[in-house]
Amino acid sequence: MRLISNSFGTQGVHGSYARKGKGRLLKPRIVSKEHREKLNKTIILNQDYKNVVRKYDKKGVLHYLDPPYVGYGNRYKIHGVTSKEVCDTAKQIKNAKVVISYDNHPEVRKYCRGGKLKQHKLFVPYSAQGGDNKGKKELLITNY
Repeated sequence: MRLISNSFGTQGVHGSYARKGKGRLLKPRIVSKEHREKLNKTIILNQDYKNVVRKYDKKGVLHYLDPPYVGYGNRYKIHGVTSKEVCDTAKQIKNAKVVISYDNHPEVRKYCRGGKLKQHKLFVPYSAQGGDNKGKKELLITNY
């Protein structure tokens, strides 16, 4: 298990980067003291999501799940996590809050239905992969 405290990036090693200008990469910063203080008690756990959800199903906890998307062919299938598993795990959460970001795919809509789960459709007007920038429809799935 890896415990990452106050990293605000992936695995404490890589940050999120945005391209600007001529390919220069800019590392994002938390600009205000208020944001730093709010995130000061944030803990990021890098372990199996099912174990984390079971262990930390407590009031005052928010689980944010960003599983591999379904509608992108075989690109994400190598991870071995299905939308059914993710949604079934989320349905088992009794006390904590959960937010899942997913692609707006029929399989996701099917499995993430029922229980306390609610689906919120949103339009993302950019492409993280630097694609056509036409945007895409995604889902935010919550239990609150």
